[in-house]
Amino acid sequence: KIEQAVGQIRKVLSKPEPLLNLRNLTDPSPGMLGVMKALGILFKLAPVKTVSREDRGVKVADYWATARKYLLSDSADLLKRIQAFDRDSIPDTSMEDLLKIV
Repeated sequence: KIEQAVGQIRKVLSKPEPLLNLRNLTDPSPGMLGVMKALGILFKLAPVKTVSREDRGVKVADYWATARKYLLSDSADLLKRIQAFDRDSIPDTSMEDLLKIV
């Protein structure tokens, strides 16, 4: 399954236009937010703390802002990072966080 996912990612990232379009989204889908959160966790990127849209007094972890800055800005680099990622070295705490997403 991992190899299939990498193949699909490779296909999407082969052209920079889709990533540029994603980067410019102001209201991404829940699925896209989940993918970017998972990548943020895997690559150990710290989320930005922002005010929740649902509960204006609460700060939430915003992985979308982090993904736009560090993941979606360079499609070739993102593909290289995904391909080089050592999936056998995912810490248990990260795996627990990932399982909450899926």
